[in-house]
Amino acid sequence: MAKRWRAAVLFILCLTNCTGIPRSPLKSEYNIPLYGNFTEKQVEILDKLLIVLPENVVQSIASITVNNDVSHYENTSVVGHCHFLCGKLCFQSSVVASSSLWHEAAHAYSNYLKMRGSHFFYLWQRLAGNVYHKNYPAESYPRDGVLTKYGSQSYFEDIAETVEEFYASLRLVDEIVCRQSAFSKIKTSDLRYWDKLELLRDFGFITLSDYIKFAEKGLMPIR
Repeated sequence: MAKRWRAAVLFILCLTNCTGIPRSPLKSEYNIPLYGNFTEKQVEILDKLLIVLPENVVQSIASITVNNDVSHYENTSVVGHCHFLCGKLCFQSSVVASSSLWHEAAHAYSNYLKMRGSHFFYLWQRLAGNVYHKNYPAESYPRDGVLTKYGSQSYFEDIAETVEEFYASLRLVDEIVCRQSAFSKIKTSDLRYWDKLELLRDFGFITLSDYIKFAEKGLMPIR
């Protein structure tokens, strides 16, 4: 009975847009419901960012919302997030069409795996070790197998940051994401960087073909 009640609550939550923001008349090529004030250019860019991701990651996204209400987010420095239960992504309009989409999409797929009891997270934490919640300066990253200071907050953020930086490094949407990836800044031969990518590949966050492309292009300087 408890399981049925929980499933019913999740189903209702996923049917509704929790922010109360009306649905956009514009449509993504991927049939992901869009809410809020999207421009045609933003939707065009969204589709270019989505096509990079594996199909199963895209399917874990329940909706994408433009929400500029800063009180909707954890703090004023946060400009996007993924609702834990349903894979609903919310962004401020300034970042809705940016590499932040890859970050939040990784959260959505993480939630999908988490709800299904995947052992991916056990493997990730065992591989990562005691590296989270450390008070190291931002400029010291990448370090200890973690690419960014933001990723050092938790294994969930580490996963999302690694996925975002992976796709940023491949430069598949150069006209949108043309920054230097954190992978290019690695200066130690810590095998955890590669081992994490292998986990992401094996559990469907990144494709085998993109993983091979990454390796062949030498996008991580140390191995």
